[in-house]
Amino acid sequence: MGSSERRKGFRFDTSLDIEIRLLPDGTPITGLCIEVGPNGMRVVTKSPLVETSYVHVVLMSASNNTYCEGRVVWTQLADKKSWYESGIDIQRWGGDVPGQEAMRTIERIRLKKDRRQKPR
Repeated sequence: MGSSERRKGFRFDTSLDIEIRLLPDGTPITGLCIEVGPNGMRVVTKSPLVETSYVHVVLMSASNNTYCEGRVVWTQLADKKSWYESGIDIQRWGGDVPGQEAMRTIERIRLKKDRRQKPR
């Protein structure tokens, strides 16, 4: 793993509708999860998420009540200048099928190609 790589595991490309609730007040924000793995996800929202804030994320299209809780680690303006991308460090999975097994049961996901540099 390169020194700039912070990911702890594999990721999947996806396009899942999500509802994000900011903790502790529960203010809902809708968005799209575009990348997900057992330890993190990348989401796109209309309004920026505040770095270091804690969130509860529900995967709306998952039939197994899958959700996660985590901390926003970065936010930036997306390519479509009216959207924001954020990275979430997942600290806990919940629902009928938590953790890595949830990744295998969610429709519309595919394993993301590893773009990290290989050791020489």
